[in-house]
Amino acid sequence: MVSFDMRKTLIPFSLLKITNLFRVMKPDETLEIVADTDPTDASTLRDVLLFLPNNRYDLISMENVMLDSR
Repeated sequence: MVSFDMRKTLIPFSLLKITNLFRVMKPDETLEIVADTDPTDASTLRDVLLFLPNNRYDLISMENVMLDSR
C-alpha cells in the first residue's frame, strides 16, 4: 500500500504528488490519502478524483474519521 498524508502539505503540491504517486503505482496497489477534516482538504480530495483517469481506479472508501485528542 502507498500512503500519502496531505495534512502538512501545500494544496497544489498535494495534487501533484498524488497524481505522480498514482502514475507509478502497479496494478492492484492501493493508495491511501490521509487528509484533515477542514473544507480545503475535502475539496482537494474531490479535485484528486477529477485528475485521475476514471477507468484506472476503484474508490474503495472515503470516510471521515475524527480522532479524540484527549
